[in-house]
Amino acid sequence: MDLYAELTGEALDLARAHASALDRLPRTFLVNTLVELVKWPTFFEPEKAYFRALLSQLAALDDAQFRQIFGSLNDFESRTGATRVKAGDLETLQSRTLDYIQRRGEYSRWRQEIDQAFQKLEPMVEARLYSGNLRPRLVVILYGEGIAIKHRDPRSPGPCWRRVRGAFFGKPIHGSGNADP
Repeated sequence: MDLYAELTGEALDLARAHASALDRLPRTFLVNTLVELVKWPTFFEPEKAYFRALLSQLAALDDAQFRQIFGSLNDFESRTGATRVKAGDLETLQSRTLDYIQRRGEYSRWRQEIDQAFQKLEPMVEARLYSGNLRPRLVVILYGEGIAIKHRDPRSPGPCWRRVRGAFFGKPIHGSGNADP
């Protein structure tokens, strides 16, 4: 099966430009990425920017970085035989592969492998996306009382806030207490 056959337009051009990086990916990671790229015509520009940054980062990985990020997932796929699953199209291949992994009782382990790969890869992709030369913007988050917001120390923010460290502050706004609009 030609894994790239369903890609068209800019998604196909992007895949061709980064073919060597894509071809060395673990199969489950590759297939899931390609299933998403097939949806390219429906993506908003930030989604397209994310995939451009992801593929650029994958292409920039040296062998040691690649092994550090994907080595365990490659080992998992070899051990479980997940790469032997066949299908005629990407979505069926994705579905059959995940079914195969599930039947072997390895789905939780596979999810852990994917999560570990993204934990290592995502900071590099975000650094490409948010390189510091973006226009300033104001973000206001309003939430009602009783909403659980995971608060972190601004000196050690979570991944969601890392990009704006030192450039944000929180200010509670107390209304009149009147429930009428």
